[in-house]
Amino acid sequence: MSLFSRWVAPVYLRIGEEHVIHVYLGETLVWDGTVPAVVSSPRATATAQAIAPVISSTADALTPPDAEASAAAIAPSVSASSVVSAPIATASAVAIPIITDRAVSAPVATATAMGHVPDVATTGSNIVAAPTATASAMAPVPDVAASKNVVAVTATASAAATAPAIIKSETVTAPTATASAAATAPAVAGVNFSDMGMDKSGTFAMSSNTTAKVTGWAARSGFPSTVITNNELDSDGSASVTINCKVTLTGSWGFASALTLRVMKSGSLLASTTIAFGATSATFSPISTSLTGTDTVYLEYSTPFGTSGTIQSGSTNTYLYYND
Repeated sequence: MSLFSRWVAPVYLRIGEEHVIHVYLGETLVWDGTVPAVVSSPRATATAQAIAPVISSTADALTPPDAEASAAAIAPSVSASSVVSAPIATASAVAIPIITDRAVSAPVATATAMGHVPDVATTGSNIVAAPTATASAMAPVPDVAASKNVVAVTATASAAATAPAIIKSETVTAPTATASAAATAPAVAGVNFSDMGMDKSGTFAMSSNTTAKVTGWAARSGFPSTVITNNELDSDGSASVTINCKVTLTGSWGFASALTLRVMKSGSLLASTTIAFGATSATFSPISTSLTGTDTVYLEYSTPFGTSGTIQSGSTNTYLYYND
């Protein structure tokens, strides 16, 4: 078995000062050190025998039968070498959408790729290019709503190709690892919401058989963004809040029919309580609700027929506030 260059077989092969005894392509022997010789293909032969006819003296002249034969020579099997492209390794990755109202570290997108090790058998002083490993990664745009700083998405990618195993000492180009990544800046929507509170400023007289709003309020200490419009706390944003309220009278309630107090949101009842005979104050249990930028919160009262009373002022006596 021999290699040929311009139809001429090599007498010997060398790598540097060393003689090459065998050359393989993968696991196939393509040169065993021998020099080819011209070999004549075997001839196909065949014989045939014609049986002598029986002839009588009265028979006509006969033409002897033709002898025919055929033979086929099997076509020799032919092998050849071919160039094999090394595999290309690719990889990709995705990040999970994040929705929160706090500081968020966006997801890190990573991708790795490794090229398989090709087995390369050389037939001379050739240069074999090692496979190229590539990797790419893309992080989707997270939807983020927050009033805090948001850390932008970091996208990274890495790739490694193992050096190919090479039979014989040849020059090999090292594999090139490339990577690309793109991260889109997250869309950030600001959230504006303020806690608010108010205390009763001055006393407030309640008339008999009346349902009305308690008036006369001042901003409560510790709530600098408070906005009071028409004796109502005027919300400036959207949030889930807890409302606290207390009402104190200047004296004991002296009627059998109780005084009714209500915490209202934009005309709708959130909670109610009463001050019964002999009592001087009522404290609402904490009220949980959601506010928008158009909501208001205020205090309302109802007195039975034939009754009256006065609400006490002061930040510890009568107040209404909410916070998120």
